Amino acid sequence: MSDEYGIDPKKLENFGTLNPTLAADILVFVDPLLLRKSKNAIFSKDAADAFDTYFEQVIKLISYIKSEGDKPWKAAFKKLSFPEYGWTKLGYGGDRGAGSGEKTTEALLASAIEVIGIGVQDSDLFTALSVFEEGIGPDRISDMTCHIISVQIVKFNEELARALGVNTKSYDIKLKNGGNISGTLIPNPYLTEDGPILLVPKDILRDLPLSADWSDVSKAIKDNDEHREVLSYHIANLWQQKTKQQKAETKEYYTQDKERFHEFLKLLRLAADAPYDFGTDPKGELFWRQLAHKLIELKPFEEWAPKKTGPEKLRECADTCIENVRFLFEKRRYASELYAKGKLSRLLKKAGLDAVART
Repeated sequence: MSDEYGIDPKKLENFGTLNPTLAADILVFVDPLLLRKSKNAIFSKDAADAFDTYFEQVIKLISYIKSEGDKPWKAAFKKLSFPEYGWTKLGYGGDRGAGSGEKTTEALLASAIEVIGIGVQDSDLFTALSVFEEGIGPDRISDMTCHIISVQIVKFNEELARALGVNTKSYDIKLKNGGNISGTLIPNPYLTEDGPILLVPKDILRDLPLSADWSDVSKAIKDNDEHREVLSYHIANLWQQKTKQQKAETKEYYTQDKERFHEFLKLLRLAADAPYDFGTDPKGELFWRQLAHKLIELKPFEEWAPKKTGPEKLRECADTCIENVRFLFEKRRYASELYAKGKLSRLLKKAGLDAVART
């Protein structure tokens, strides 16, 4: 983004946002449990309040449901339907995909009816329920949150655009669930459809939303004496459960009892202690794209799309790749980036390139 618009990257850093790649997504996600902890009041106050209010309304609608398909049921179903929110360039890819399917939404609504029926009225219950439902992963949780706090995201980006002094465009995008994105925003020219780039603070981002990353929940329980006694089979092994039967058993354990479900919510909040650390970048979410950016500046490929194809041209392209790698490693000593303390970087192993590096 800084290259596209001639922005000093430090300005984005001062705003607490990423400097995103406009044509590709980064594997981090908005975690609703981090909203109240943000340093930006738009998110810690306005967005967090909007999130709570939204689900308070859903809970109220559900309390009026008499049978599946009646008016309150249909209204609640609509409020729990969230298409993909591709303008943030976060997640697993795509611009404006289908988002949540009807079956997934129906399952989430059915579970919510069940839990509200035992007396749970906490707005975070929907975040907790996403743990148990098939088809609800980190993208869905992030999309859900972004849709609900879209007004605050737009406000944050309008302020950002004014401060950066870059060209903007007026948008009024209608969303499939009845919402809209309306504001004067920075365009993203690399989207398949005309639309803006929408940034969010780094302090509400995780490499996985908490409800999809159970190793952190386990650690939080083990490190906290108050909750150590609830380190049961269900919690200790929850993130290892893969079969539908295992998930169904765990879901039944927590959703059939009000006190158990509230304990479950406590564990989620207890473990939501910090966003992803972009400074040390332990999982290499930024490392590779930053390194690639440097390498392209040093030795750009002259020909990415050859006019002719065939075995000879393929061999020529391969030789060009090898020559570029040799130049960068031998002449510019970028091979050192592949090692940490004399050993192959774990980021390289994560990418499956350790065998390549040894050759």
